[in-house]
Amino acid sequence: MNWLFHTAISLFLYGLWAFFPKISQDYINPKSFLVFSTLGGLVVTISIFLTTKGSLQTANKGVAFALLTGFCGVLGTLFFVLALKSGGKSSVIVTITALYPIITIVLALIVFKEAVSLKQWFGMGLALIGVMLMSK
Repeated sequence: MNWLFHTAISLFLYGLWAFFPKISQDYINPKSFLVFSTLGGLVVTISIFLTTKGSLQTANKGVAFALLTGFCGVLGTLFFVLALKSGGKSSVIVTITALYPIITIVLALIVFKEAVSLKQWFGMGLALIGVMLMSK
């Protein structure tokens, strides 16, 4: 399967990921949501672990950054759900949090010395303008 197929599935699943928490807030609090959401992710994780047949790679730096990724993801999810619970509109919260690539781009500029073209800077500016328009 090619990258575009995987990207489309990812887009669809992230769309559901950002949609379902608002519904859950009518029934449970953010901390309960986080626990059950993480358990849902654990089902996928255990399934993957069981299918690797002991072939997990365990390079120290790779494991450390993978753990940091999980830590940031779960904590980010908690604050995402807290924003929804505190009365924010899903459409605005999702749009603002979807700007996370800007953080990644800035870090890539600093850490990896990656170049960003004028067109890409322009695109990030338009994304910021879009968020401002969505939040009004």
